[in-house]
Amino acid sequence: MIRDVTVINPGSSLVAAHWSVLMFSGKIQARGVIAEPLGATGLNGTGRFLIPGLWDMHVHLWNAENLPSMYVAYGVTGVRDMGGSFERTVALRRAIEDRTVVGPHILTSGPGIDGRKSDDARLPILTVSTPDEARRAVDEIHDMGADFVKVFTGLELEPYVAMMERARQLRIPVAGHLPAKVRLEDVVELKQASVEHFFGLERVREARLRKAFVEAAGNGVRFVPTLTMHKRTLLLGIVATDPRFGFVPEELKKDWGDPVKDWAGTTAEFKEKAPRTYVRYQEMTRWLKESGVSILAGSDTGDPWTVPGGSLHDELALLVEAGLSPMEALRGATSEAARFNKLEGMFGGIGLGLAADVVLLEGDPLRDIGNVRKVAGVCWRGRCWDGDGLEKLKRVGGRK
Repeated sequence: MIRDVTVINPGSSLVAAHWSVLMFSGKIQARGVIAEPLGATGLNGTGRFLIPGLWDMHVHLWNAENLPSMYVAYGVTGVRDMGGSFERTVALRRAIEDRTVVGPHILTSGPGIDGRKSDDARLPILTVSTPDEARRAVDEIHDMGADFVKVFTGLELEPYVAMMERARQLRIPVAGHLPAKVRLEDVVELKQASVEHFFGLERVREARLRKAFVEAAGNGVRFVPTLTMHKRTLLLGIVATDPRFGFVPEELKKDWGDPVKDWAGTTAEFKEKAPRTYVRYQEMTRWLKESGVSILAGSDTGDPWTVPGGSLHDELALLVEAGLSPMEALRGATSEAARFNKLEGMFGGIGLGLAADVVLLEGDPLRDIGNVRKVAGVCWRGRCWDGDGLEKLKRVGGRK
């Protein structure tokens, strides 16, 4: 039970002070001004704020050690895995569902579809060059039990169209990059479920983008800006002394490199264009909002210089910086994520019968979205941690 807390339910814009939330058997059983059952245990919410468990809608669970408990420690109770080892991810999901491992709920794509081979050994790709190959690839991904199809940048137009048509027949969503040889208008017309990163849209004229975004809103096409990824790569937006990196195993960090040296190794042209490109991504995020497009929050965690769970907090802050309100940013990681995943009857809110996945914050995230970083407690399937318990979740796996 969470006692005497201000409840923030982004999906309904509800803000209610001095409520309590009763959880039992992994579900929310009651909320409001309610009597405390005899013997109830839980967390003290006085002066604090309660939000639904967050979803990171763009991660890669492609490392041998995916640090699942870290996500929960930072209040991220669900993730959408955008490509990696399907077998390992499914095994991790099974362990989490069996409660032998603490970690987020997982949706996963399995191998992606592209027109060229992967240059990353951690990222399996089904390479296709013809419509028939594209259809067979969709069949393979569907038959293995993936939740959606992930598309990458190198797919040609005809295989892309065939992929979308076959996916529609099998009722499996397609999400991912905007292929370089495919127009945004085609992606919108064919109703790709979500478009990640804005790749390829940097130099498209504003009027054309705004028109396509309005169509996207009407067709239910969502966008995942991943501004954290763009800031890391375009603006050297990395603070190497970030204390959160101390929770990431050295085995993973050894491949992160040196951001200063990496930046020094870029061309003068890149350094000159990068700030303008990032501003363009911010502008596109704002235009999406103004067009009524559902914006989902994703951090691209799994890449270097990311923190499982913690990097989603950064993404929420950057979405607000780009023009979203704090409530809108929270929706992109809660109710909108649940609606996109067709799980709104289970996750994404603080309501009767929903999963008891909630995050207790020390500060009001509607006043300052940065307060999502002030996690005082997390409940995952009704099991709650605070204080030292949260610190232990960050250190699971033998880390100091």
